[in-house]
Amino acid sequence: MIKKHLTTPPPCRLPTLWRGGEKRYLGDKKSPLHAMGRGFRGGAKRLFYLRTTIMPSDALDAIYRVPTRNRDKIFIPLIILLIGWLFIIHAGTANKRFHPDEALYTTFARNAFVHGDWLLTSPLDKPPISIYANAISQALFGGVVTDAGVYDLPIRAGEFVARIPNIFAGIITVALFIALEKQLSPKRASIGAIALIASPLFISLSVSAFTDSLMLMWVMGAWLCIERRQSFLSGFLLMVGFATKPQALFLLPLLVMRGLWGKSSRDWVSFVAGMTIPLVVLLLWDISRGTTSIFALGQYNYPTQALIHAPNDWFGRLWLWAEYLFWGINPIIVLLGIAMMIQEIKKIRLRDNITLHVLFFIIGYSLIHIVLGIPLYDRYILLIIPVIAIALRQYVGIWLLFGVLIMLVDIPIGRDGDPLDSEATIIALADEINALPFGAIVYDHWRGWELGYYLGAWSDKRRVYYPDPITQAEDSLNNPEKWTRYLVAPIDVDYDIWLSAMQDAGYETSAYKQLVGYIIFALDPPR
Repeated sequence: MIKKHLTTPPPCRLPTLWRGGEKRYLGDKKSPLHAMGRGFRGGAKRLFYLRTTIMPSDALDAIYRVPTRNRDKIFIPLIILLIGWLFIIHAGTANKRFHPDEALYTTFARNAFVHGDWLLTSPLDKPPISIYANAISQALFGGVVTDAGVYDLPIRAGEFVARIPNIFAGIITVALFIALEKQLSPKRASIGAIALIASPLFISLSVSAFTDSLMLMWVMGAWLCIERRQSFLSGFLLMVGFATKPQALFLLPLLVMRGLWGKSSRDWVSFVAGMTIPLVVLLLWDISRGTTSIFALGQYNYPTQALIHAPNDWFGRLWLWAEYLFWGINPIIVLLGIAMMIQEIKKIRLRDNITLHVLFFIIGYSLIHIVLGIPLYDRYILLIIPVIAIALRQYVGIWLLFGVLIMLVDIPIGRDGDPLDSEATIIALADEINALPFGAIVYDHWRGWELGYYLGAWSDKRRVYYPDPITQAEDSLNNPEKWTRYLVAPIDVDYDIWLSAMQDAGYETSAYKQLVGYIIFALDPPR
């Protein structure tokens, strides 16, 4: 009789649960009531142990199971996704001008939409997917037809629509992270994504026109697919990420460790086949442009540095990299994460493959950027933020929510020190330049890419860039035009040496107009 009682659930016991012959109460450690405190647990156990004949135990068990399952699989991920969406949308409505790189990419996209240059025949050193996404967004959400019957993109509208692809990519990346976390730990609540949405750098780049966020979405999809043993799709998405930004290939070692190492040759062939299709399409597109290859120009434009930095530079680069990680991930999460891992160091399972793989990738990726001759930008850490969040998920809990508090602080990250320019001074400068005489020559050494966008798609001004004042002065004399030319400069730079060089070449210089943050000089050529 005793044996039967221990192995068979009683027919009527209000939420007393029987799983595998083990008796559990709603107040036990693994139940939701445990979160309400140990003091309440004892009373709850005595209360709910009372027998009742109201419901059969199967129905009561269903009542217990459904809310828990929904909480873990629906409600918590949905709440995290909603918080991430709110952060991204809030940041996306900020009044800020383009970073120089954002302006450059958006200008390429505008040329495709407004002027029909869909093959991007201008000198380009970046893969095209993010630029095409930008151009399609302009066509769908921002483009207008002028009174002259031509397409145009309003400047302020263009600032927002150029960022729409990355806004969607950021939200999708959070969803992919939640799915990945659930794939790696099916029995754990998907709370690690909090570390992702509380990252200032992730949010900042998700509301930018950079290529990084769209690339991150593709590689997160590739990681999720390799965990699901979908080798072909994983390789395909990885190479689509490469066609968005070549940095995507840095994730290849992690994908190999997670889903290909020690697997059959069929998995390898499937993965390589998936990579081949986007690569072939990218190469055919590059050839069809009929101009300098994006790969050749990218190699030429890449900053010339030594293959390996001198050892005495490593500490400085390590410090800069750590600074990027500290502010880019989230200071609160970094500090609490370090404290928690020190406290739980004995519980870290070194035989856990995912822990080792993530650790090796983070260390390897960091060493590559510290030791090798790669320029350091804060946005380069974006690729390892989800990887670090995956590592944190095993050793931290719901306290990660405190990390969202840092999002209330304005951290100027993701722009490499360029100001937000919320006062729109560069727009005022562009309007003033457009008001100059038709076809005026404007020498612009400092704001080339930004002015390229803010002057508009149909500006008739001839902007000219020179790397130094001597070259500008000497080469300007080769132009026989005698009309007044102009030099634009930020108010806080040393523009006197540029004026002196033009004066030495015979030009008469005078201040034409001073604006907030900028000054325009008139240059009268020698007669």
